[in-house]
Amino acid sequence: MFWKKSWYKAVFGQAQAYLKLDRGQIHMGHNALAGFSYLGFLLMCGFEGVTGFALYGESNPGGFWDHVCGWTLPLMGGSFRVHMWHHMFAWLMIVFVLFHVYIVLYDVFLYRDGLIDSIIAGPKWYEEGDHDADTWIS
Repeated sequence: MFWKKSWYKAVFGQAQAYLKLDRGQIHMGHNALAGFSYLGFLLMCGFEGVTGFALYGESNPGGFWDHVCGWTLPLMGGSFRVHMWHHMFAWLMIVFVLFHVYIVLYDVFLYRDGLIDSIIAGPKWYEEGDHDADTWIS
């Protein structure tokens, strides 16, 4: 889906909708921007895991984690650089979580479509003109 031009239009369209502070389109599930950010978060988690185990593998040279993930140390320029990148991505993940909570609260109070309420109670409601299917999906 990210190979389609319509996906990129949906991502930038959603970003613009958040910046305009108006109701915008309502989506049945996650919008394209949310999907893009979750993919980024998943990649950051993978990076954190690989670099974390590579750093852990330094405590037992030639051990399991050194063999599995130790290749990242020379690839990224040594232990110090891997540690700094690992640390930076950890902070980016914290920022992502804080921003995610902000966007959820923003969505609850601005869009008033029952997105968060539907997680707890089930029903979600729509107004005239809302889209229940996104063009970037198909």
